[in-house]
Amino acid sequence: MRLSLSITALLTATVACGPKSNKKNAAAKQSLTTQAEAIGIPTQSKPSAEGSTEPSIEVLSEDINGDQRDDVYYVSTRDENGAVLVRRELDLNWDGQIDMRSWLDENGEVVREEMDGDFDGWVDWIDHYKPGQIRWKAEADTDYNHAIDLVILFQPESQRVERQLDTDGDGRLERRENWTMGENETLTCTEIDADGDGKYEVQFGEGCTPNG
Repeated sequence: MRLSLSITALLTATVACGPKSNKKNAAAKQSLTTQAEAIGIPTQSKPSAEGSTEPSIEVLSEDINGDQRDDVYYVSTRDENGAVLVRRELDLNWDGQIDMRSWLDENGEVVREEMDGDFDGWVDWIDHYKPGQIRWKAEADTDYNHAIDLVILFQPESQRVERQLDTDGDGRLERRENWTMGENETLTCTEIDADGDGKYEVQFGEGCTPNG
């Protein structure tokens, strides 16, 4: 079943395409907090089994570029109370694979977005939103090895941004940077967890709070 509604505007999302690198098998052993997710195959409709209390999954799709292949999918769950849209899936480069997923709450607001920016079948950028679609967190796999190596925490009320980085590729975010935002971004404090104990022993910058 197809939708007649045009959503070409959704494809204005900018995709940052980076160089591909060899994938590390070790990434599969990392925890879910640092491991990126597979992406690609569109969600399929699935009816609930007879007698099951689980909601069925319904998928509506649309071909917006006229190539006779669907590019956008609307995923809903249906139970005795009706259908609720829970996710949108987009094929940004029209190769038949999903490159972007948007997860919605019960009010239809985006709470999470995942993107495969280099079109290799793995998520490399994740945005998290608070009610009102305010982005508060972003996670990125900047070297395309299936592991998150950059976490950004946004604090719009204080015009501050915190960046957590894995600079040596060991799956541990051992560096933390605090920035003030404005016309010119300013790095105010850098902290480093040198021994991997979860505490930042090394600090430098005028904005650092001394460790107790």
